Amino acid sequence: MSAHRNDTDRQSMLGRLETLTVVAIVGILALALGLAALAMPSTTAKAQKLAYTQSGSFSYSATAPATSVYGAKGLTSGQAIITKIVGPVKAAFDYKLSSDVPADVHGTAALDVTVDLGQGFSKTFQVAAAQPFTGDHATTSGVLPLAAIRAYADGAARDLGNTGAVAETVTLRPEITLSGIVGQQRLQPTTYEPTLPFAMTGATLAISNGGSATGTDTT
Repeated sequence: MSAHRNDTDRQSMLGRLETLTVVAIVGILALALGLAALAMPSTTAKAQKLAYTQSGSFSYSATAPATSVYGAKGLTSGQAIITKIVGPVKAAFDYKLSSDVPADVHGTAALDVTVDLGQGFSKTFQVAAAQPFTGDHATTSGVLPLAAIRAYADGAARDLGNTGAVAETVTLRPEITLSGIVGQQRLQPTTYEPTLPFAMTGATLAISNGGSATGTDTT
């Protein structure tokens, strides 16, 4: 009877030892797998919000008599444009994309000018047709169609029965379209259109209050 009880106790103890051994082995394997997982590179990419800045500057210039108010340098950016004095006015927009990561981008650059007479009347004139560019820099330029703008404004004034009372704003606007890759992310096609407004009074165009020859947009 005593021998039988001892055999039973011994078997029970062996069973418990086997169970503990299996649990220990499973624990060791789980720890090893966990450490291996930590050591392996993740295949899930973390979403990055990439920031880039689009900026640019307007410029315009024209020749003028050295004896005029403009002097020998002629018309330069920032000055009022007196159309009766200056020659053809060349306008330009210089575009730049800046990013802290590599950028492989391309797009098109165009330039136009809109005359707004108020009361719902406006017309847009092309200054430079869209041209493709590659890289982070582009320039678009052309000659302002001042004679056409003046003719449109004068004709509208006659049609409306106004005698110089039409509110005239002339706005220079580039259209930059952009696509490509910044960092490792593909850009959604985007358009950048800063403006430079002028107030037109008679034969003179002057940059409107609040207007700036530079434009910046952070994306």
